[in-house]
Amino acid sequence: MFEVIKQRDKDQQDRQRVQKALNKLRPKAIYLGLKTVRNLQLSPDGRFVTYSLVQEPGSEKVAIVPNFVTASGFTEDLSTRTKVGAPQTAMELGIYDIGRDTTFVLGYRDLKGLDEQPAYRKEYQLKAKAPTAADSTKTAKNAPRKPKSQLRSCAA
Repeated sequence: MFEVIKQRDKDQQDRQRVQKALNKLRPKAIYLGLKTVRNLQLSPDGRFVTYSLVQEPGSEKVAIVPNFVTASGFTEDLSTRTKVGAPQTAMELGIYDIGRDTTFVLGYRDLKGLDEQPAYRKEYQLKAKAPTAADSTKTAKNAPRKPKSQLRSCAA
């Protein structure tokens, strides 16, 4: 009976030793919080893992549209899309380096130069102004007028 107990203890110690060795090879955990992982891909050389971290907006306001004509005879609500101005989905790119056991997360807000004007706009000094209604009335007033002989007449 003591031999059975000794054998069980030895087996348990062997399992613990193997588990510790495997834990060293296992990649570290990546804590997501409220985010979800999408587009998980391994690089062709097997050194990197890329993934997208996506955080969906919490509370979305949806327009309620009643459907009056239904098979049940009762008014039912139709599912609709979210209202304009609802919070957008936030995305980040994650890169896990298997060899160094490190994780890099790149947010799009951290990328520099996204809000700068392109070089061609600086070179040609183009205005970044949209035409307004006042601009269109100015061009209409300054346009040359046609003589009455060239105007079309509408016969009623």
